[in-house]
Amino acid sequence: MAIQKELFGENADGVKLYRTFSDENRKILQVETGIIFDDAVDIEGAEFTYLETDGVIDQTEKINAN
Repeated sequence: MAIQKELFGENADGVKLYRTFSDENRKILQVETGIIFDDAVDIEGAEFTYLETDGVIDQTEKINAN
């Protein structure tokens, strides 16, 4: 299990956005806030850290959300 970070894109001001996610389809915990996400998108230079949780992302929720 590992946390992955990849370039997601840029906003209108040219600021790079990075997506953080689990490579094991797990929810991630943003340590500083205690909020749990399926994945997170932060601006370049954001000082958030993430940990994998035991929670598995429900793929049916993701399909139904679209």
